[in-house]
Amino acid sequence: MKLRLYIAPQQGTGSRFDPYRSIVNDLIDVNAGESFNEIDYPARRYSLVLVMAEDTTHQVIAADSNVTLVSRLYDDRQALKDDLDSDISFFPSVFVQELNTKLEAGGISTSWISSSNTLRDVIRYLIRVCFISQICYGEVNSNMLDFLRQNLDARVFQIPPAVRQPVKDWMQLRGMAIGWIDNQTTVREIVHFIVMNLGFGLINFDGEGY
Repeated sequence: MKLRLYIAPQQGTGSRFDPYRSIVNDLIDVNAGESFNEIDYPARRYSLVLVMAEDTTHQVIAADSNVTLVSRLYDDRQALKDDLDSDISFFPSVFVQELNTKLEAGGISTSWISSSNTLRDVIRYLIRVCFISQICYGEVNSNMLDFLRQNLDARVFQIPPAVRQPVKDWMQLRGMAIGWIDNQTTVREIVHFIVMNLGFGLINFDGEGY
């Protein structure tokens, strides 16, 4: 069995009988001992997934054009952990570029990443954005979820007033400054500010702290 991190789209309608779930559910063989753990992003309906499976299963998952590879393929958890704490510059440039491109397309800013950031830093950021979305989903906060679906480079003046004011209210309620936001501020800047200031503790995902 080998491990790899993916971003995988979700399927399902969200009903009681057809809940949202990662496509990985249908690709692994639990009877053969394969397994996965995931954190979902409700605003955009995808999941960060850590899969433990045979090579053939990983090949099927990676072959899906809608799936993003977030790591290399590892023989054990120690090898994964070693990579998590490696600088992004350690990884092949093709892998880094494709990951950046797909993260941006999925509403996750990469403009803050430098060569000295680690893979763990990148995953931590992704997990925090997922958690923000989960909080808003749990609150049935459609305005915040709509905001998280916006293009990262959209500016405040392009966001409907019915959405942008509740976003400011949500931030202010949680003790975050909003005076710096003006009509030219981007969604990217606001989401990044929330990620960096919401006051997350260490988040555990499959035995690793992020």
